[in-house]
Amino acid sequence: MLSTDFIKQLKQSNVSVDKEKTIARVKALWQSTSNAGKQQLLELADISRATIYRIYNTGVISVKTAVPLAMVLGGDPYYLAGKTDEAAAYSDELIKSFLVEHGYQKQWEAFEKGAKKGKRGRKPKKDKEAEIAAAEQIPEPVEDIVEDPAEDVTGDVAGEAGANTLTHTLEDEDLLLLFKAALIKSKAGIDQAAEKVTKITDLLMS
Repeated sequence: MLSTDFIKQLKQSNVSVDKEKTIARVKALWQSTSNAGKQQLLELADISRATIYRIYNTGVISVKTAVPLAMVLGGDPYYLAGKTDEAAAYSDELIKSFLVEHGYQKQWEAFEKGAKKGKRGRKPKKDKEAEIAAAEQIPEPVEDIVEDPAEDVTGDVAGEAGANTLTHTLEDEDLLLLFKAALIKSKAGIDQAAEKVTKITDLLMS
């Protein structure tokens, strides 16, 4: 559908070839339209109800009013202007033909170009839904922390007896594993991890 900005470019000069037919046809179309449809038309064309009343009182209709009348209310601009006695079904081609006939070919081409460009820039609805679903399935980031299998043991290192017992019961390889686990926790900012690294270092050096 054409935008209000496009409609504003259209001239307000009379294009009716039969005022009596224009009066009867616009009046019948307007009166058969719901209030919601009427409001949509007024907003799109940026006109007031007085403009519509003036059309079916005088029979004067312009491209600026014939096009939105046809677009919103499903009419035929040629029929409303009295140029034909058989109303064609609404279509974009019908609007294009009417606009081109009245000298708006460049404006229509610019509109079509912009519409195609907009479609290329938009992702298909299915693709968007797939992206949303995939995003919902991505798990929350988890810190790469190795559980310390000897949490309680290293916690006792501070005790004098604990230090001697640990050096005698654990092999160097075990101490290295504890050291790596504590070091990873220290880098992750876990409380007391740095202190444990120091304690295990002291044990390895002893």
